Amino acid sequence: MEILSLIIFAVVITAILTLLFKNNKNLKSILAVALICKLIFFVINEDFINILDSDMSEIWIEKAFEMLSLTEFGKIAPYEKMYAYSFLVSKLFNIFIANKIIPIFCSILISIFSVILFYKTLNLFLDEKSSISGTWVYALFPSFINYSVLPLREIYIQFFILLQLHFFIRYLLDKKLSRFIWFAFIIIILFPHYYLHGGVILIIFPMFIYVFSVEMHKLLFDEFKENKNLKMFSLIILSMCFVFLLVDYYENFIFKIPYLSNIPYNSIKALDLNPIFQKFSFYQKGNLTFPSFLIPSSNLEFIILLPVRLIYFLFSPFFWQINNISHLFALLDSLIYFLLILVIIFNYNIIKKNKILFFCLITFIFLALVFLIGTGNSGTAIRHRAKFAVLILTVCAPFFNIYFYNCKSFLKKIRSYL
Repeated sequence: MEILSLIIFAVVITAILTLLFKNNKNLKSILAVALICKLIFFVINEDFINILDSDMSEIWIEKAFEMLSLTEFGKIAPYEKMYAYSFLVSKLFNIFIANKIIPIFCSILISIFSVILFYKTLNLFLDEKSSISGTWVYALFPSFINYSVLPLREIYIQFFILLQLHFFIRYLLDKKLSRFIWFAFIIIILFPHYYLHGGVILIIFPMFIYVFSVEMHKLLFDEFKENKNLKMFSLIILSMCFVFLLVDYYENFIFKIPYLSNIPYNSIKALDLNPIFQKFSFYQKGNLTFPSFLIPSSNLEFIILLPVRLIYFLFSPFFWQINNISHLFALLDSLIYFLLILVIIFNYNIIKKNKILFFCLITFIFLALVFLIGTGNSGTAIRHRAKFAVLILTVCAPFFNIYFYNCKSFLKKIRSYL
């Protein structure tokens, strides 16, 4: 019955999207294939083998059932605010039926909107061919399809990051003073981040630093026709919002990050990372755990091991860690990240000259460094990096079309010799 309901849902969504994008055959094809892949993953998870993190989704659904009687989110105690997603799911249960198929419907719907939004985002600064090839990769990205058929929060976090990226690129391309409105939207989106995952709020730091430095440089040194007083007022308001956010985040938000919770304020203030190091051993668990030597015992050791932890965060699990068939999907995911990094290395000179691509690269590295602190196994690494993988896909998007064309040419040459 659940599979039949999902098929009917997919058919209806396909029909609606066909009407909306009847003039864009390429995008229609991408959406149709993406929906088919999601249905296949759903069937595999329900009737054959458990896909990645399907066991974790049960925890969130159980919490949602426990919260069915709650009427206000403010009365969520004794539950932690990290279960805000479960509270939302419980409200969906109240509106429709108490069945896990409801949040799965929503996840698939949000993932389809994300594909459309990613195409629209690339279309802001890339040509049509590059936008389509980049959207194909995004729509068929294995971990995205995986999480889109699970009642988890990852697909929502990814959607809001993509929305912020979309607004930020609009800000970069907008030459009028009204561009500050786009940045205001970025700040507003921080609130769903707070309830979905506190660590993702840190994405505002590279964005604000870029905006403030560039706008101040224009204000002080560049000649432009904009109203200087109005621009200065906009910068002051923006700075006040950022300072307020920084103070509030430091006092409240930062302690919603799992690996920073319950750490004494004085320890963070004194840069004493030992309480964090003690938590590393807690996160070093599971079938695909990171090596024990990656647990630092001092601040210096933490800095020295940081590059190695980053390698494990981005590229694990490695082939020597695979010990059952379910780990093959995780290996595929790590292989894709390895290929994406190669694309960046080979095209770095082009990337660093493009402010949009370079900013996305810096932000991806920044978030990777933030999330690797609380990551101790490959399963958690896959889930965390999927949250902001849209950034690295945006960096690589201009080059996918070139590599696809080269692959076609290479295959044609092989066929000619056969």
